[in-house]
Amino acid sequence: MASRIVKIFRSALGRLGFGRNGHGISRGRPMAYWQAMLDGSILPDAVYTDWVNESSRLRKADMVARARWFEANSALANRLARVFVDYTVGPNGLLCVPNSSSERFNNLATEIWRATMDSIFLRPLGQNGWAGALSAVAWRWFFDGEIYLYTGIRRDGSPFVQAIEAQNVATPPRKTANTIVDGVEIDRETGEPLAYWVREAGGSFRRLEAAQVIHVFDPARAGEYRGTPLIAPVLSDLLLLADLEMLERRSLQAAADLAVVLKLNAGEFTDVDIRAQLLGFAADSPEEQAQDISARYEAYKKIMGGRTIALQKDEDAQIVVPNRPSTEQLQFWTYLVDKICAGVNTPSLLVLPPRQAQGTVVRAQVEAANNYFRSAAQVMMGVVRRIYEHVMRAVISLKYQRLSLPADYLAVSVRAPKQITVDAGYTSAAMINELAAGATHWELIYAPMGLDAREELRKKADLVMYIRQLAEERGLNPSEIASAAGAGVTINRRSLEQDNTDSSNGGDA
Repeated sequence: MASRIVKIFRSALGRLGFGRNGHGISRGRPMAYWQAMLDGSILPDAVYTDWVNESSRLRKADMVARARWFEANSALANRLARVFVDYTVGPNGLLCVPNSSSERFNNLATEIWRATMDSIFLRPLGQNGWAGALSAVAWRWFFDGEIYLYTGIRRDGSPFVQAIEAQNVATPPRKTANTIVDGVEIDRETGEPLAYWVREAGGSFRRLEAAQVIHVFDPARAGEYRGTPLIAPVLSDLLLLADLEMLERRSLQAAADLAVVLKLNAGEFTDVDIRAQLLGFAADSPEEQAQDISARYEAYKKIMGGRTIALQKDEDAQIVVPNRPSTEQLQFWTYLVDKICAGVNTPSLLVLPPRQAQGTVVRAQVEAANNYFRSAAQVMMGVVRRIYEHVMRAVISLKYQRLSLPADYLAVSVRAPKQITVDAGYTSAAMINELAAGATHWELIYAPMGLDAREELRKKADLVMYIRQLAEERGLNPSEIASAAGAGVTINRRSLEQDNTDSSNGGDA
């Protein structure tokens, strides 16, 4: 019978065109695939084809919808996203340092950028400034797999950036699918995106040139035009964890509600029975009834506290003691949480209270996480670089048309956020040693903290000059003031010796 069903299935596939010349006409799968699926030797959803043939808007919509559900309902998913955002864009946003060949223009570009960065994003995304907008972009990248940033010019000539969520980029009706892949219009010869079709509020579509759109995503395949949620590999595990949590919660609620199990001979002694005996409808005498009821009430109060029921002769009451989750269940939960964290390249020690672990193992996990976050930060740094270039072009063309610009006036250094550290003292000492040996420089030290090295060194120089002036006024040694004030300023010993020599020579004269 089974072989007959297989033959019928093969015949139906042949009539539909599957298996013709060894391949299917609609799915691109050979006949051997369908036979293997019937045998149960391969996964039903496994495919081996180009991304364009494999992708499906319905499949992506399902993944994003599930990811957003966990965004709204899972504390673990939110914590993973928070860690990703913190170490991808940082709490202060990514720092831009103009890096052209002209130091004079760099100072001007710094002023332009600082005056524009907090208002560049349109509201409501931009209401929290530059850092808040970048955090929101990275957050949507984590759960949606992508987000689009349209770089435009306002009517007054000032630049702006408008965020467009993934569901609003789609193929318009009555548009050929040969040149538009899920809302992305492509060049069939080169495969380069030419434009993006965006669905607007009224249902109409607007075509945006690709040069004006920053597509924030991390393609993993050639020909991949839409992003996949970073949390996609663990959606099934998050669902399993949610189901287990729900079952455990129901078990605990049931155990809390059913605190006592009664073993009765003739059923529970109800309130109606008690009232019947009190009213004289029972066979026993009133004295015996009252004594029996009083004794049974007192006995049950010892079991249930304020809530009381009555027990008949030879009946038993057993207290239900919850014993879940068991050790095996806790171990499986731990394994599942570790698996989910590993699926998004984040050590579980950054998400949950750390368990006991060897220091070397912890440092190895942190180093691996730093490598991943550094790689993810490169995507956001490229986004920030394009936004900076958009701002510079717009503002300079609006206000500084006659300014002589260096050839590399758009050059900028975007610094990655601060990395994870498990030993601040060790890291600080190593950084000081590297600075003394010339293996690093001030910009690499200040940038992860969201600070501009040039400005901080200028502040340091001003502070040193102020300490020297104050020491001269008070007749003190500058090092004494710096040490007493705790300013953390190192006074050059050679300059101090020179100051002392000059003052002694002046006294002799």
